[in-house]
Amino acid sequence: MPAETLPDFHDAHSHAVEHQRGGFLIALEGEPRLPYMLSNQQVLAQEDRSRLLFGVPYVSHRGSDRSFDYPVVKYHARREGYSPSWVSVDLERHPRRLALIDTLNAIDWAPESYLTLARDHPQTQFLFCHAGGYDILQFVKMARFMPNVWLDFSATQEIFGWVDRQSNLRAVTDAIDHALAEPRIARKLVFGTDNPGFRQAAAVREAARRLTAPHDYLVGNFERLVATVGLV
Repeated sequence: MPAETLPDFHDAHSHAVEHQRGGFLIALEGEPRLPYMLSNQQVLAQEDRSRLLFGVPYVSHRGSDRSFDYPVVKYHARREGYSPSWVSVDLERHPRRLALIDTLNAIDWAPESYLTLARDHPQTQFLFCHAGGYDILQFVKMARFMPNVWLDFSATQEIFGWVDRQSNLRAVTDAIDHALAEPRIARKLVFGTDNPGFRQAAAVREAARRLTAPHDYLVGNFERLVATVGLV
């Protein structure tokens, strides 16, 4: 399927603007440096709310004037090394409507750490990026039972072979299939790719092939999320 015939979609986890109509354009700062990294200033400059494209600043230990009071931010514990309690205090000082938190290979954060944040900050919606990788089942359970928890499968869907249907760990890929098929969980899933680290087109095509009615996953759920947190 050529790129121009891809179905309409929002990318809730992207570091570049490519084929998506809207989504979250996420900043990445600090070390290690990656060739596609965008700063907080760059993602906010590219924000276009008319197409539902939102810049998401990155919160570092040193802080950022542009992210302190911004309603949507990204926390990346693996890069920054901050603790769950540090994030909790930051959320108390700078109330966020939506907090994106990286979960992939977060050795120092157990799934319970993310659950505690969601419980302690019920006024904040949480998008747990990558859905936990190896810990995916715990995150799927959170999305099922916690009203303020949302997930994306970016990176995890490629690393574990869901996108190309060559599963290398069935426990993970089966959990993705279950989440997408279970209506009470599926409504809390937003499509994401981690573009340009992983390409958008392959993930969009796979979702379109696997799902009978992919519009909610590719478009509708993201639009409900941004409406829920008052961005539109």
